[in-house]
Amino acid sequence: MTAGAGVRDLPSTSRLLQDQHEGVVGDERPTKRQKVAAACDQCREKKIKCDGLKPRCSPCQRRAGANAHCEWGVRKKRSTGASKLEIVRLQSRIDELERVHRRKSPPPESTDQTSPSTPRSASDANHHPSANAILGLIEEGGHGEESVVGDSSAASFMNRIKAVLDQQLSPSSAQQPRSTSSSAVPTGLHRQRRFRNPDYVLPSRQQADKLLEVYWRLVDPLYPFIDKDDFMGKYQSLWAGTPTMDDEVCFICLLNATFAVACILDSSIRPQDRVSSGEVYFKRAQGYVDLEFLQFQSVHTVQCLLLLAQYLQSTREPQQCWLFVGLAIRIAQSLGLDLPSTSARAHNGRPDDFLRKVWHGCVLMDRILSMTFGRPTIITPQAAASVPRPLAHPGLRDCECHRDLAPLDASPSDLHFFLETLQLYEIMSETLLALYSPATGGHSSTADDSYTPYFGALGSRAAGTVLEMDAKYSTWQRALPFHLQFAPGSGMPQNLTHARQARVLYLRYSHIRTLLFRPVLSRFCSICHHDDNIDRDSLAYKLALQCSVMCVQSALDTVNLFGKVHSEVRVELLDDILPAWWYCILYLYTAATVLVAARLNSMIGREIGGADVILNASRTVTAALHRYGSFGKHTKRCAAAIELLFDQIPGQATQQGSQKSSELNNTSAPSLAKGISTDLEPDRTARGGQSWTFADNGAGAGAGAGTNSANVDFGQSTVLPNDASVDFATDTGETTATAPPLMMDEAFFEPSDLRLDFDLGGDMSWLSSIPFELYSEGG
Repeated sequence: MTAGAGVRDLPSTSRLLQDQHEGVVGDERPTKRQKVAAACDQCREKKIKCDGLKPRCSPCQRRAGANAHCEWGVRKKRSTGASKLEIVRLQSRIDELERVHRRKSPPPESTDQTSPSTPRSASDANHHPSANAILGLIEEGGHGEESVVGDSSAASFMNRIKAVLDQQLSPSSAQQPRSTSSSAVPTGLHRQRRFRNPDYVLPSRQQADKLLEVYWRLVDPLYPFIDKDDFMGKYQSLWAGTPTMDDEVCFICLLNATFAVACILDSSIRPQDRVSSGEVYFKRAQGYVDLEFLQFQSVHTVQCLLLLAQYLQSTREPQQCWLFVGLAIRIAQSLGLDLPSTSARAHNGRPDDFLRKVWHGCVLMDRILSMTFGRPTIITPQAAASVPRPLAHPGLRDCECHRDLAPLDASPSDLHFFLETLQLYEIMSETLLALYSPATGGHSSTADDSYTPYFGALGSRAAGTVLEMDAKYSTWQRALPFHLQFAPGSGMPQNLTHARQARVLYLRYSHIRTLLFRPVLSRFCSICHHDDNIDRDSLAYKLALQCSVMCVQSALDTVNLFGKVHSEVRVELLDDILPAWWYCILYLYTAATVLVAARLNSMIGREIGGADVILNASRTVTAALHRYGSFGKHTKRCAAAIELLFDQIPGQATQQGSQKSSELNNTSAPSLAKGISTDLEPDRTARGGQSWTFADNGAGAGAGAGTNSANVDFGQSTVLPNDASVDFATDTGETTATAPPLMMDEAFFEPSDLRLDFDLGGDMSWLSSIPFELYSEGG
C-alpha cells in the first residue's frame, strides 16, 4: 500500500465526530458528570462524589435534609479560573457595551458646565470595533459628537453614502443634522488605566512649591499651556492624599515635566547644575510615556509632551524634541482641538479659551522648531488659522492695552504676549516658506534676471517677497500693545513680567528680521568675493546691499540688548529678564555669524558706521557666549566656533583694528574687561553714547597684571578673557560680597579643539546653520 492510499483509507476527522455524535444520540447515553473545582469538607471526609453545589451540595442535602451544612475550607483549588485573554476579552466587551449605552442615552444637563480645564479623554479608537487604520472610523460619532475623521477619508465617504441610502429606504427616519458644537471634545469613554495607584516619587513639599513658583513666574507668562486653577487644585489634592483627577498617572507626568522645565530656569540652582537637576524630573516624566500613556489621549497628554519638548530644547536631543512636538500635535488632532467647533461653545455657552491655548501652543512649538531645525511645519497655515485664538483678557470684553500703558500693579495674566507671538511666528512661517525652501535656493532659467544672483531662483519676485515680509513685520511691531513695545534706553517704569515679555518679543523680532535678510546677505558676500565685474549701479545691487545692511543692523540690535542686560545682571539671574538661556544662545550665535559676514565686505561696514562698530559687537557677542558657557559644553563650542570664524577672516578686513588689538593683547584682564564697549546705535550721528562695562566677579585682588588672562586671538582682535567673562557688575560697578563666585569650567574650548571647516568665501553654509559638531561630545 502506498503512502497516498494509506492516507485515503483513513476516515476524516469530521466524519469520526459525526459518527460519534449520531451514536450518542441513538444510545441516549447519559452525559458525564461534570467535574467540580473542589468538594465540600463533608464529602471529602466520607470519600463521596460531590457536585459542588452551594450552599448545600446534593449528597449532603439527601443525607441531612434541610439541616445540611456544607463547608469549604481554604485549600488549593483546581485551576479552572478564567485566563488573562478571557478577562481582556470580557473587559473589551464591557467597554463596548458602555460605549453603546453612552451613545444611546441622552447627555446629562451638566455636560456644558464641565470645567474647561478638565482633561478630556478621546474615544478609544485603537479598540473601536469598527475602526481601521486605513479606512478610519467606519462609524462616525452619534448625535452631538463630532468625528475627527476628515471628509477625504474613506470612512466619511461611506457614511455619507449610507445616510443617503437610509434616507431613500426610510425618509421618515432620516438622521437629524448632527450638532457640531455641543461637545467640547469627542470624549467617548473616559478609559480607565490598568494601574490606578501608580508608584511615584515627589520632592519635598517646600521644593515642589518653589519649583512651581518658578514655573508660574518664568514659563507660564511666555507659554500659557496649562490652566493654573485646575492644575493647582489637582496639585493640592495630590498632597492631601485625595487625588480627584481622572488619570493620576498623566497628572504625575505633567507635574514632573513642570519640575524639569523649572529646574533649568531656577536662579537658586547653579547654571552648571541646572540641566542635571532637571534631568532627574525629566526621566521620571519620560518613564510614564509609553504606548498605553499615548493611548490614553487627553489634554493633559498634550501638555506633557509640549513641556517635555521644551525641556529637550536645552539638551543635546533635538530629535526627541522634534518627535515629542509631533506626538503632541497628533494627539491634539485626535482630540479634535484643530476643529473650530470643539472649543466653540464648550463652557457655559462661551468659547473655551483653554482648549484654544493648548492647540495654539502646539502651533507655536511647531513654528519654533521649524525655525530652529530648518524643517517644514506640520500644521499648515490654514489649519492654524481655522481655530480662533483665545481672548487677550478672558472674561473681559474691553481691552485698552493698545491705548494706555498697563499700570505697575496690573495683573500680568493677559494673553497679549502669546497672541502677538503667534502672529509674529505666523509671518515668520511665510518667510521661511518663501525664502528658505529648496526651490528658491538655486538658479532658474525662467527668472534669470539681475535679481537672481542676490535673491535666488525667483529673482525679482523674491525681492518683492522680501519687501512684502519686511512691511508685515513693521506693521506688526507698530501695532503692539504699549506694554509690549521695547524702547532701548527708555527709563519708564514697567511691570516686571511685562518688561520681560517686551524684551523677549524684541529679541524674537530682531532674530526673525535677521532670518529674513540673511539669504540676501549670504549671496551678496559670496558674489562680491568671486565676481569683480559687478554692476554696482544696478537697482538689484543697491537693493541687495541695503537688505544686507538691514540684516547686520538687526544682529547689532540683538547684541546691543544682550550687552546692556549682561552689564547689569548676574549670569544666574539672566533668565528672570531675558528668554530662556538656550534661546539666548541661538540668538547670539545667529547674530555672531552675521557679524562675521559683515566683516567680509567693506561696503557693509561703511554703511553700518565703520569697522569698529562690527568689531566691538563681535567682542561683546563672543564674551556673552563665553558667559553662557557654564550652562553646557555646546555653548562654549559655539563661542569657539565664532572665534574660529573670526580667525579665518582675511587680514584686510581687520587692518583698521590691528593697532588697537595689539595694545589690548598686552593689557591685564580687569583692565581689558573694563575697556570693552559697543557702539550699536541705529542713529550714526549719536554714536558712542553706550558702553557696556564687564567687571570681573570673584577674581579678588589677585586679578591684576599677573593674572593669566587667557586671551583668545580672533582676526587681529581680542575677546573677553576667562576670568573677566565670569560675571558682569551692577550699575555701580561694585561686586556683591554675599553672592558666591560663579565658577566656569577650568578650560575653555579653543578653536583648535573643533574640527570644523568653514569656507568663508565659498558656499557660506556656516551663515545659515549651527554645525552639528557643536553638539557632539567629542572634539
